[in-house]
Amino acid sequence: WGDVEPAPPRGSKPRYDWKGLDEAVLHWQLAGLAPVLVLSPASPWAAAPRADSAWLQEIDRMLPRPEAAGARRAATGVPPLRADTWPQWERFVRDLVERYDGDGRADVAGLRAPVRHVQVLDRADDPTAWIGSEDEYLRLLHHAGLGAQAASTDCRVLATSVDIRATG
Repeated sequence: WGDVEPAPPRGSKPRYDWKGLDEAVLHWQLAGLAPVLVLSPASPWAAAPRADSAWLQEIDRMLPRPEAAGARRAATGVPPLRADTWPQWERFVRDLVERYDGDGRADVAGLRAPVRHVQVLDRADDPTAWIGSEDEYLRLLHHAGLGAQAASTDCRVLATSVDIRATG
């Protein structure tokens, strides 16, 4: 998200820079591929403070201080969103799906086929990808689903893969 919308909206107007993603999607399509866009809620302006992460707080509670400190350093994943930025996440997903849904409204020029799938994060069970809670991840999916469906009923939001061996 932060790569496409690096700054918060001005009023209600988002400030997108689609150039890099447009080039990637069109390049993949030109090569005959049907991309699945993997979305990350990483945003310099919408993220909650890392210290508020449920995952980091749980690590501090469960591990002795030296081990907790090591786990914190290794946990480079995306923190959850601030409470006031969930509507902006949903709006971003809506606008992204609208850009690549192939319906002729606000589509990127040169789109060869609609993008039918977006995935929220990759390996959300890995703290190098995500340091929010399971409930916060489900909320990400929920708002992404609402945004995607507002743009196109043909687009599916996919959940991340999870390594069941790592769940204990």
